[in-house]
Order: sequence, then C-alpha cells, then structure tokens
Amino acid sequence: MTPAEMARATRHARQRVDDLLRAARDIELDSQQAERLARQECRACFYRTRLAGAAMTVQACMCCQMDQVYGSRATSVLCIPCAKEGGLCRRCGGDVAMNTGRADWPSPRTEKASDESAQ
Repeated sequence: MTPAEMARATRHARQRVDDLLRAARDIELDSQQAERLARQECRACFYRTRLAGAAMTVQACMCCQMDQVYGSRATSVLCIPCAKEGGLCRRCGGDVAMNTGRADWPSPRTEKASDESAQ
C-alpha cells in the first residue's frame, strides 16, 4: 500500500464518518419533517438510504390487503391511506412518531377481522 492509497482510504473513511454524523443530525433534528410526514414515514425510514434493484414488484398492504405496485424492490408494508388512517409509517408499519406506548394501535382491516367483528 502506498502513501497515496493510504491517504485516499483515510479520506474515504472520513467521508463515511461525516455522512453518518450528518444523517444522525438530520434524524435528531428532523430537518425535513414536513416532507417526511407528507410521505407518511417515520424518522428511521425517511432518513435511511435504501438501495433496491429495479424490478416491478407487487406487494399487498399488510392492513387492507390491496396490491401496491412499485418500480423497484424497495416496497412499503402499508398503502398511504392505511398508514395515514393509523398514524403509521408506510415503509415499516411502526408508529410515525415512533411512540411505542400507544393505547390505540389500529386493527388490521382484513376479511377475517371483519368476520370476527360481526359475531
């Protein structure tokens, strides 16, 4: 390894640290809160970089079971209407405000849930 290669490796390592620190500040300050909430995402999902292969993917919403079509393999677990109705993150399904102590977690809207509530 030459001194030039070591210097380049050090610059890349420094850049990775700077990127992580910038991401941590963005998460902590929620610097893009309006956009994040418009996209119905929690801070963990919104500020995380997602890589996905380009392929048409169909994924059912885990609440209403309606098919969602994506242009990549990076899919969400909820459709936007279900996520908004339940105050949930569309990507991961967690509380959009990251509140684990909720007393009002939504119930899934499936045929089975509808059948049980009718009894």
